[in-house]
Amino acid sequence: DARVEDLESTRSSEASSMQELRGQLIEVTHRAEASNARVTELEEALAGTASKWKEHCVKITEVEQKLEAAELRGACAASSAEAGSARAAELESALAERDRMLEELRGKLSE
Repeated sequence: DARVEDLESTRSSEASSMQELRGQLIEVTHRAEASNARVTELEEALAGTASKWKEHCVKITEVEQKLEAAELRGACAASSAEAGSARAAELESALAERDRMLEELRGKLSE
């Protein structure tokens, strides 16, 4: 009888321990599921943030390209202005030479 009672007590204790372990397992499982859901939320938020950063980088690149194009246009305009000034100086010099030659011819014709 004592052995039977001892075995029943052990069995009851083990059943109680098993029930306690099941409860702990269920609790841990729920926490793990909640953690997994939170990780999924964070991953989605991170993906959205990465997408926004990519859009910003594309916009920054577009602005940089526009600035480079504007700088090139400015450099071309400055170069054209310099070339125009040089050509105007050449023309002025040629006109002055022509005027000088005309004066020489008038001088010779009047002699």
